[in-house]
Amino acid sequence: MAAIKSKDGLKSYLLTSRLLTPAAWSGIETEITGLQEVSSILQVLERRQLLTQFQVGRIQKGETEGLVLGRYKLLYRNASGSFARVFRAVSTDANSTVALKLLRERWVDDPRTVASFEREARICQKFVHPNIVSILDIGNEGRFHYFTMEFIEGGNLRDFMNIRKTLSPVEATRCIYQICQGLEYALKMGASHRDLKLTNVLMSSTGVAKLVDFGLAGAENATQAGTSDDVQRALEYSTLERGTNAPRNDPRSDIFFAGSIYYELLCGDGPWPRTIDREAKLQLSRYSNVRPLKQVLPGLPERIYKIVKTMMELNPSSRYQSYVEVNKDLRAVLAELGDPTEQNAKNNSVPSGGAGSKSGSSASAMSGKQSFSLMVVEPGRKREKKLKQYFEQHSFALNFIEDASAAFEKLKGKTPPDGLLFMADVDAAPVLEIYPKVQAYARTLKVPCVALFAGEEADSVKKLINSTKFGATMFQPTSPRDLRQHFAEIAGFDCGPVSPPEAPKQKDASVPKANPKGKSPKTPEPDADSGIVVDDSDVDSGIVVDDSDADSDIEVSSKPAAAFKPSSENSKSISKESSRSKESTSGKAKKSQPAVTSAGVSDSEAAAVKAPAPQLNASQKAAAIRAAQRAAEREATEKVAAEKAAAEKAIVDKAAREAEEKAAQEKAELDRIAAEKAAAEEAIRKKAEDERLAQEKAEAKRKAAEEAALKKVEEERLAKEKAEAQRLAAEEAARKAEEERIAREKAKAERLVAEEAARKAKEERIAREKAEAERLAAVEAARKAEEERITREKAEAER
Repeated sequence: MAAIKSKDGLKSYLLTSRLLTPAAWSGIETEITGLQEVSSILQVLERRQLLTQFQVGRIQKGETEGLVLGRYKLLYRNASGSFARVFRAVSTDANSTVALKLLRERWVDDPRTVASFEREARICQKFVHPNIVSILDIGNEGRFHYFTMEFIEGGNLRDFMNIRKTLSPVEATRCIYQICQGLEYALKMGASHRDLKLTNVLMSSTGVAKLVDFGLAGAENATQAGTSDDVQRALEYSTLERGTNAPRNDPRSDIFFAGSIYYELLCGDGPWPRTIDREAKLQLSRYSNVRPLKQVLPGLPERIYKIVKTMMELNPSSRYQSYVEVNKDLRAVLAELGDPTEQNAKNNSVPSGGAGSKSGSSASAMSGKQSFSLMVVEPGRKREKKLKQYFEQHSFALNFIEDASAAFEKLKGKTPPDGLLFMADVDAAPVLEIYPKVQAYARTLKVPCVALFAGEEADSVKKLINSTKFGATMFQPTSPRDLRQHFAEIAGFDCGPVSPPEAPKQKDASVPKANPKGKSPKTPEPDADSGIVVDDSDVDSGIVVDDSDADSDIEVSSKPAAAFKPSSENSKSISKESSRSKESTSGKAKKSQPAVTSAGVSDSEAAAVKAPAPQLNASQKAAAIRAAQRAAEREATEKVAAEKAAAEKAIVDKAAREAEEKAAQEKAELDRIAAEKAAAEEAIRKKAEDERLAQEKAEAKRKAAEEAALKKVEEERLAKEKAEAQRLAAEEAARKAEEERIAREKAKAERLVAEEAARKAKEERIAREKAEAERLAAVEAARKAEEERITREKAEAER
């Protein structure tokens, strides 16, 4: 396509190709009103970050075809190989970032290469695994054959190792374990990799290894595959398999080269020197003469040496026979090194970023229900209290942050929240800037996000941001209930109200509570059901029945605490208990009354006892005396029995008091031991928490350093590309200047030649004129001579 020469032509191309939206063009129209040069307008678009440097360069060169493929527009080139190039791209509909692999144009006329390119995409498209880069779409437009992949923030393992040089044993083991997990899954899906090397393993910014480029998967030879960035790599597999009599496409060959990656991650150098010499790669001795890792790097756990040696056994029968065996030993090493990754993966059934993956609030903990960790971005945090009050009733645990960019970094971190809520109804600008990136990450992590804008900004926001499933936009007025239901629906989270804790059972009011060592009652706590303050001391004391009155029906003393007001149920139970106590006391009193008949006193004697003394006769007096004697004996017997009963009761009461005091002392001791144990556990927990925070801080620093290094590498790469573009531009300008100089010199030479020819023509004309003049002079002289001769002859004749 010819270069674009006019402003209208540029506008038409940008809008029809979907490189720019009409809203974006309208946003810069006032700024480019006075500009007509295409290059000046492109500079404005690049400065406003509406176009990338790569896009601007292609447009200026007239290479506009292929900047938009299907629903993806290319942003810049990430990597380049013999058969394909990889670009960072973004979808025009959802604004999500992807990696787009594009077959080089020089191979599009080769049917075998095109078929192999599409074969790689089809093989990988069925893979869904955290350690394999996902294939999203496959397509072609005319001569452009491409497929899109999950975009990994980070770089390949070779770039990573160029920065880190070596990895710690736990990092290297975790990385190779993730690689083998991906290889095991791929093999279950019917494919081996056949091209394992550092550049075909991507390391994400979160530290996850992901396999890429299955271009040689299951291929019998390099020409059949045709799309790997280094076709000669297949020679290493074929050399190994031919030299060891292994079957073609042996899956154990991947284990061998995975072991070589493990070797290099640990010591920083590969087990054999890198080379592009085909003959060197065909020598089996290159892979057999490997220096043992223990000699290169002593001091590692013995289990690691054994794993590397077994993975890289030259004889395939001595090598690991399956990834199950490899991964089992790698897990054992991770456990030995204290790496928590694998254990956490087993214990936590909810994926990172999913609902319920974080610890809940106190309310949800009391109810036994997991919580949904929601991060709220609100400058000023003016609505923090109200939002917490509402959401925590529905099993949400809220964390507040004021900076939208900081929230985005949290989303990219190792422990992202379950959901993100941006309160952008007051200041929308920071959220509008960062939210498209948030949407891309949220879609990858399956973390629901919502940006809440003011209602009057709906039209302008919709022009800039497309609402998606995991990156929704809402507008005021919106209720907390709408937000809650949205997060619950997307995350599949049960956000019903938190069940209140079960109210404590009332203790038996008739049993007094011991108060050892004069301790004061506990501070009243609010009742979970009614909000009424219930004092534990009142619940325990209630109404006390004095045991000393148990043998009579005369006194029943009640000792209610001053601050206690029993509920209706407690009153009923206390009344019933009092009734039972009175009945029991009454029964005892009746039994203790003297039975006259049982003592041998007749009715007449009883009447005599009751009758007045003056009315008695002798026999009656005798009977009265006998009755009095018997009564005295009975009273003495009863008094002895009463004293005995009182003594026994005193002994029982004393034993009860001693038992209560002992129980109180034991309880106090148990409370003291429990308090000391709790304090010790709290100290241990705090120490562990401090150590965890220190480790996280160190990990964050390390990660930041790695990201900074990766960013520096990326910046250096971009700077190199820019310098290369500037160099090419300078070379082009120099070439044009040289052509102009040559043209000027040629014109000058032609002018000099013309001038010389004119000079020569003039000289020839002058020479001709001179010769003509000489000839005329000679003719004139001859004429004169002839006239003189005739005159002489005439004179001679006359003479």
